[in-house]
Amino acid sequence: QAKAAGKAGGKGKASATGKKGGKKKAAQDEGADAIALPPPPKRPMSAYLYFCADNRPAVSKTSTKLGDVSKELARLWKEAEGGREKWEAMAAEAKKKHELEKAVWDKECEKLRERAAMGGVVNPGVMPSGKETKKKAANKKKKKNEKQERPPRAPSAYMIFCSEKRKSVMEMTNDDGEKLSFGEVTKTLAAQWKALGEDEKKIYTEKQKLQAAEVQAKEN
Repeated sequence: QAKAAGKAGGKGKASATGKKGGKKKAAQDEGADAIALPPPPKRPMSAYLYFCADNRPAVSKTSTKLGDVSKELARLWKEAEGGREKWEAMAAEAKKKHELEKAVWDKECEKLRERAAMGGVVNPGVMPSGKETKKKAANKKKKKNEKQERPPRAPSAYMIFCSEKRKSVMEMTNDDGEKLSFGEVTKTLAAQWKALGEDEKKIYTEKQKLQAAEVQAKEN
């Protein structure tokens, strides 16, 4: 019985050691086979991002808060439906360029993998492990959920002013008798806001405080 116990104990130790050794060897093999591929080409900008790039300078003059600027750009983009051809064309051109660059990148990566498979030295490096990739994805998902759970912020005084005046400004025409473009609408609203006196701006400041209090009450 003692011998049997000894054999069983020996098998248990050997099994445990074998598992650990196997995992260690697999990790070493994975590191040896890993290669550092060149970074992929940057993703192309969307039509909305091109729109923001064109209109952000004008909108940024009306507010120093990034959140307010983003909300105003999103609002303008929504109102631009039916007149987005310029930015959609820019996005389409960027997409074509990206597809060509990615095709070149794919071929280069394939060559590197083939050389590595044949035992060639190919920019030795360590690729992210599966655990690192999963951890990064989990953190990204967590941040996204936290962002979705955030309560809506009260609009700024300028945003309230724009929401009240935008409709009338959009009915205005330029020197050529055409309706104002969305960029011109934004600039006109910014100019009108700048021209307001302190007493007039105070009206919208009070409205902003009232809405902020309502949002705070909902949070509590």
